[in-house]
Amino acid sequence: MSSQEGPCTFTFDGRSITARPGQTIAGALHQDGVHVVSRSFKYHRPRGLFCATGRCPNCLCTVDGYPNVRTCVTPASQGMAVRSQNAWPGLKWDVLSIFDRLHRFMPVGFYYRVMHKPRFLWPVFEAIVRRIAGLGRVDRQSGGSRRYDRQTLHSDVVVIGGGWAGMHAAIAASRGGRDVTLVDDRENLGGHVLFDPGARVDRETEFESTVQAVLDDPRIRVLHRATAFGCYEDRLVAVQTGDRMIRLRAGQVVVATGGWEQPLVFPGNDRPGVMLAGGVQKMLWQDGCLFPGDAVVVTDNQNGYRVAHSLAACGTRVVAIVDHNATPAGDPGDLPVWTGQTIHSVRGHRHVTSAVIGPLEGASSATESISCRWVVQAVGFTTASGLLAQAGCRLVYDESRDLFRADQLADGFRAAGSVNGTFDIDACAREGRLAGEVAAAGEGGGTVDLIPAETSPPVRRPPDGKKAFVCLCEDVTDKDLFDAVAE
Repeated sequence: MSSQEGPCTFTFDGRSITARPGQTIAGALHQDGVHVVSRSFKYHRPRGLFCATGRCPNCLCTVDGYPNVRTCVTPASQGMAVRSQNAWPGLKWDVLSIFDRLHRFMPVGFYYRVMHKPRFLWPVFEAIVRRIAGLGRVDRQSGGSRRYDRQTLHSDVVVIGGGWAGMHAAIAASRGGRDVTLVDDRENLGGHVLFDPGARVDRETEFESTVQAVLDDPRIRVLHRATAFGCYEDRLVAVQTGDRMIRLRAGQVVVATGGWEQPLVFPGNDRPGVMLAGGVQKMLWQDGCLFPGDAVVVTDNQNGYRVAHSLAACGTRVVAIVDHNATPAGDPGDLPVWTGQTIHSVRGHRHVTSAVIGPLEGASSATESISCRWVVQAVGFTTASGLLAQAGCRLVYDESRDLFRADQLADGFRAAGSVNGTFDIDACAREGRLAGEVAAAGEGGGTVDLIPAETSPPVRRPPDGKKAFVCLCEDVTDKDLFDAVAE
């Protein structure tokens, strides 16, 4: 949490916003009723908070002149000037949202096909496209005034990720007599468990003691709010924290970067009010935000039931838990459950107004519309394996888990936890300890035996309708993918 002791005030597009101590910018906006935070990259559709963990573009704003700041992970401070991006003349009424109605004339890469003839007009078209494209604008007066320091560090073992597996890996490597550097992009250690009280209700003492063991260990150096953005030759890890770029040379590297929540693909899945479960939990328990009104939770695992109970405990009326499974995956209590169902689409423009629910498989005619303000998705995770791939590890698709995993690790590397497709909290701890011991012995790398999951791969309903987004960053829909394959 932030060290801020009292409320602070900042502005958003000229409007005064008050933030409580420790709140992020996005949390304060949500608390104040601001649910449209940005406009989408291509179609300029209204976008609200989605993942609330800095993994999607919906929260990007210009803060004190610096563009593309992730407001959902940036603490609010006194006097900040926050402005929305990619909207003209303003966020509420964006003239360029006309592109949303012209989508059939704007397939992926249309400007290369349409605007290259006559050739002498390309410079004109290019200037227009460049002015419209992009998200933030660099302040030419103050854009180069920020100073960044460089630092070079060395460590026997570097652990990337301060979640449950990462903390156990760091402790095990330290007990093996190695100096350890733990890199985590949050202010507090704990990973996903930090914002999911239901997941740690029976192990609160163990959780707190593990965090304290890491912080108290003289052999473990913790880099908070630090992002490892690259793994290069000879185990050089590039880390950015605040205004400092660290070149971290490691003897062994343990990658425990966890996983990212997977969204469903259905028409309207980008509307404000559609969120991921982890983001909702984070805003409830870190930012102290509420979600007034009715909510629909769609899930295929226990996480959906936990977030539903969290919402209900905070005053939200959960009108339906929509479970893909034939029998409930968790304990619903007194909350209504629809089994064997999924979400087919949502309705609404500036915010969700209803969700259309129907069978997971089979005809789409047997649907029902449920009035709601929030649609929360808890349908599992995919691995955050980018650093493993960059380091030269080989990733393969695990069909039984519907994700990519490493089956060949580069020399000096080891992976642990959710980045391996392991989501059970006890198994994550075991993998973390083993990875730390292997790293302490200097034996990272080699082949990994992949054991298929005993459960069937998740079932997803193909989208049926307009604009079901696969990528929120660049407004890529399922139709765009089909067109690309056809070409």
